[in-house]
Amino acid sequence: MTPISRRSFLTGTLAAALAGPAWREALAAKVGKERGAAPPPAGGELLNGVPFLDEPDLVFDQVLGAGLSGRRYLDLATLKDGDTVTPAERFFIRTTTPARLDTRRYWTLSWGTAGHPPRDLPLKELLPLVKPQGVHLLESVENGKDSRWGLISTADWGGISFTDLFTQVGRPEGSAYLLATGNDSHITPHADPTGGASWIFKVDDLLAAGAFLATEMNGQPLADDHGYPLRLVVPGWYGCTWIKWLQSLLVVPETEEATSQMKEYAERTFQSGVPKRAQGYYPALVEPAAVPVRVERWKVGGKVLFRVSGLQWGGAKPARSLQIRFSPGEDFRPVSHFAPAQSAATWQLWHHDWQPKKAGVYTLDLQIDGSRLRTRRLSQGVYTRSVRIRAGK
Repeated sequence: MTPISRRSFLTGTLAAALAGPAWREALAAKVGKERGAAPPPAGGELLNGVPFLDEPDLVFDQVLGAGLSGRRYLDLATLKDGDTVTPAERFFIRTTTPARLDTRRYWTLSWGTAGHPPRDLPLKELLPLVKPQGVHLLESVENGKDSRWGLISTADWGGISFTDLFTQVGRPEGSAYLLATGNDSHITPHADPTGGASWIFKVDDLLAAGAFLATEMNGQPLADDHGYPLRLVVPGWYGCTWIKWLQSLLVVPETEEATSQMKEYAERTFQSGVPKRAQGYYPALVEPAAVPVRVERWKVGGKVLFRVSGLQWGGAKPARSLQIRFSPGEDFRPVSHFAPAQSAATWQLWHHDWQPKKAGVYTLDLQIDGSRLRTRRLSQGVYTRSVRIRAGK
């Protein structure tokens, strides 16, 4: 491979496609404009925040560790209404750039069919196919209490759709499967010969999801830790399928053995056991979910009022309703400030005004669309948080 600079991503045809003045200005307005806080309770005075209980102390918005252990957690408590795009410098990181990967070199995507010599596709020759792909949410399948739910973010992506890619290389015939493999040159390598960063998809599933090969994030080339120069994005699927540093796409038979990454995340992506073959795996879809992100104490008309704010996301369609309860024995009640989103591709912030009847520990659970939807992680308590309300405080 020969050297490539980031500047080349914003020149020639790609610049025309992604850096046009109108598109740039619209994105800058979306990402850079100052967001106001959520409308406060009428006439209210914010007194203080209420911490969540029994959660780890974490450093947010900084890269911690390296390689397979590299992390950056997004501080969800700081999100405001209208924050539909996460700045790249705050976007969560599950794994940082492999130590042995040289991203300063030209990138070649290997394309082929198992049993036949692959074809090298220089990325520079694919760049004219790059188009805006819209805002999409990414959630790590490991998102939970240990990360304080900070392994989730949104971005406005640019890249190459599989529909357009297939115009160049030809669509695989029949009910084809595609093995996507990313660079896995970590100091502690993965034992699987295909690498830890790999997943096998039905081609039809990729097309149905609107999957694409990302080259840009929020109008800029991907950062190294976000998969520069090429990342697979599968909208609506968990992050374990969004292969970073993508280096090969290989058409394989449906009898192909599942990769180690598929087996590792089988339980978390709701598979039936740990299937040995790729054909036994269901799509790793992000189910509808919601989580409280902060609790504030307000003074309104001489009385204390608590406001719970949180996020809702996931599913194939926007949620129509959201309910909350504060004890396992309670009935769910409608969230007081919840507006259905226009798209399920991103998250939305919601708020609920609450007046506890007494001091004590309260458990915050959420329910979407009256439990009519399949919400297994939510129903299993993955997004449950607790607070202690003190008398007079």
